[in-house]
Amino acid sequence: MYENLFRAILPMVILAFVAHRGYYVKKYSRPDDDTLKKREEGIASKLASLLGLIGFFSMIAYVINPNWLAWVDLSFPTWLRGTGVVTAILGFALLQWAQNTLGKSWSDTPRMMKEQTLITS
Repeated sequence: MYENLFRAILPMVILAFVAHRGYYVKKYSRPDDDTLKKREEGIASKLASLLGLIGFFSMIAYVINPNWLAWVDLSFPTWLRGTGVVTAILGFALLQWAQNTLGKSWSDTPRMMKEQTLITS
């Protein structure tokens, strides 16, 4: 029973996160002409992006058919899985708070922008 509940909640959390990120990236994105200094992409950021994509597609595969990932199965107790979902939802709330607080100063990529104001509170 708990397995099915987890498999139902997980895609909802993922889709909500993707929709939320898409909304804020579209709402607050600024053209590259406004960029004074952009963080240089190194091997670490490329590796992090690759690992993030692998993790994302693994979650999708797990939701569709958990047997596809049976070879990496770890038998975590139900309470630990629930703790993971609650932690993800709290992180989601923290992201929302940061985006509301920063407003137009929010950026999905680390960079310095023209006429960017310092957030002091």
